[in-house]
Amino acid sequence: MPERANKRRRLSIRDKLEILKDVNAGFSYEEIKVRHKVSKGAISYVRQQKEELQKCVNENKNLDLVVVTSRLSNNSAEIDRRVFTWFQNMRGRNIKITHA
Repeated sequence: MPERANKRRRLSIRDKLEILKDVNAGFSYEEIKVRHKVSKGAISYVRQQKEELQKCVNENKNLDLVVVTSRLSNNSAEIDRRVFTWFQNMRGRNIKITHA
């Protein structure tokens, strides 16, 4: 059975730049997958982050950092605030709120 990539491996900025370099050099996803021990989905995701990674290089960030981005939308704080306001309103009217 072929060797399987580690699940949820965190890639540093340097790792992602190496993957991008291989993509730009014309290596196939399969070759990159084996070389870097990542999934094809991870390679695609790194390609989508190309501009953000270039920005990190331009800002001279530490390339060994592992940047973890939130998948929440930018307006999650606003959503949290509105839900909490709704919750307070319902509790103020003695309406029970349960997880069921």
